[in-house]
Amino acid sequence: MVRSTAFGLLFIFVLITTGCPTVPPEITSLEVCEEATDLSCLEDQDVLDSAASSIFVAIDHTGFEPTTGLRLTLRHLEGDRVIVYRNFVEVSNKAQRVIVELPKPAPPIGEWPVGEYEISAELDAPDSESVGRTFSMRSKRPPAVAQLTICEELIDSKCGVPADVYGIDEPEIYIIADLVNSTPGDKVEMHVELVDDDQRRTVRESSLAVKSGKAGVILLLTPPGGLWAEGSYEVSASLEPDQVRPTEAEFTIEEGASVAR
Repeated sequence: MVRSTAFGLLFIFVLITTGCPTVPPEITSLEVCEEATDLSCLEDQDVLDSAASSIFVAIDHTGFEPTTGLRLTLRHLEGDRVIVYRNFVEVSNKAQRVIVELPKPAPPIGEWPVGEYEISAELDAPDSESVGRTFSMRSKRPPAVAQLTICEELIDSKCGVPADVYGIDEPEIYIIADLVNSTPGDKVEMHVELVDDDQRRTVRESSLAVKSGKAGVILLLTPPGGLWAEGSYEVSASLEPDQVRPTEAEFTIEEGASVAR
């Protein structure tokens, strides 16, 4: 009787010191959707609307080891596989499901670029493996030039300081046309005119092709003869052949004017 009691105490001691077998942290499911509750996606979607205000990512994970966080990366697979979103989300090992909201891009585009995407998630825990999936963004809006931005300097293919007044000796003026729902090979027709006392003179006409992985086109203007003629200039741009009404913008050339930096 004493021997049985001693064996039982030894078994309990070994169980306490070694612990129960643990399940390694693992992501068991990854869902993507436009609408979600606090607990789950209303519907797992393979195709989302590019005008959606947010993308929700629902992630299930298992494992009893402490988990400090979740690495989440969203890539646009068109062109150069641009990383659209990357974040580190704190989670509790008690929460077996995580809902993460990814807000849509800021203006001037204000929409997700159309095309194929890849979302990947990885728990910040030993032996955890990355899990990913792909989905598509499609626009319900017709293809169009969303906005025209004018500036004298580009920084990473974007306007440094947008302006609408320039001097007659301005060496370069850039016009950026931001696009929605365009596809590689589409044409953007751009037209620049000098307006003077109801007289219009064409300064530049260009047809620019949309390149893969790009959500816009850039037109470079240089002064004819080395100096700009003073006056008001009107710019119009349309994405052919679907845009009915062109998108318009204006800028002015004045002697002595300069762009504030």
